[in-house]
Amino acid sequence: MVGCLAIPLKRQGLKPHASLFIITTKGFGDHIKQKMKNLILILLLFTVFNSLSQEVESNLFKSYFIKEKDLTADRIVKFNNKFNIEQKSENQFKLELSIGQDILNAQVSFIEKTSFGGTSYYQYDGNAMINGEPNRISIESSVGLESFAKGLGYKEYSNQDLQLFEIHFFYWASNIEEPLIKSNFYLYPINNLAQGDRDYIKTNDSKKINLKHVLKREKVNSKITGTYDLNDYIAFRVIELENNQILFSLSFGAIGYIEGLSHFENKISVFENNVFGPCKFQITFKKNNQIAIKTVKGNGGSDCGFGNRAYISHEEQLYVKVSNETPNIRKAR
Repeated sequence: MVGCLAIPLKRQGLKPHASLFIITTKGFGDHIKQKMKNLILILLLFTVFNSLSQEVESNLFKSYFIKEKDLTADRIVKFNNKFNIEQKSENQFKLELSIGQDILNAQVSFIEKTSFGGTSYYQYDGNAMINGEPNRISIESSVGLESFAKGLGYKEYSNQDLQLFEIHFFYWASNIEEPLIKSNFYLYPINNLAQGDRDYIKTNDSKKINLKHVLKREKVNSKITGTYDLNDYIAFRVIELENNQILFSLSFGAIGYIEGLSHFENKISVFENNVFGPCKFQITFKKNNQIAIKTVKGNGGSDCGFGNRAYISHEEQLYVKVSNETPNIRKAR
């Protein structure tokens, strides 16, 4: 017979703690004892698994951009200060930020995800101490804060859209009702990677693509990767990467050359380069192993030039695929 007795500790003259459970196993065999051991083991494993699942993600950014809006213009300033974001649980986050002499410490919770015009927004609300004063805080971000906690950040010297890394802070004193117009600023964390782990390497006043690093993201079995010819002199080489990116080069033989790293969506990529003057052109991946390249309206309807008689026309030009092999991006024609 098994007895399970809850005995108040004070009655036994013991130090108060909770209740002591005494389990007796009178008349039961060893197999019952083994079952109890198995049950305890299962409970221990569950406790360990649950504690592991609660491990937090945390990332410390060493620099970031701040955008302040006023009635006349936006001002973007780089700060070489620390911004730490820690995911305490699935929907709870801790933020620590220093902007010059100002210190912000906040605890926020995820509220909702909304979409507008095809863009998603994540909203968080919570409390903050700003320079020792209690405030309410609301945050809107272009991606979930958990992504920043894992290290997502804007890569300097890249063609990334800064808006994709936007965190919009709103705050007001805790002792007043939420005002219609709140103090606010925009923050863009900078991915503080070593030079060898960046898509671009800065050299003097220019930058070039870090091929060794970028090619680690090459997409396997891509139908896009390969070489496309316009004629015997002009070749377009492209390698599809993960995360909807392409690495490409456009070679005009010995008279001109350009290479780039660009995002693409719905088989269209728009690339902008101002090294040789304003230049913005569109790459469209078509059926039958063809691509079309032309400058876009934002380029004023003019051609893009890269050298003596090397240019991209404002009229669409078709390139035909001649090889499925991964090309040497920097190979001359």
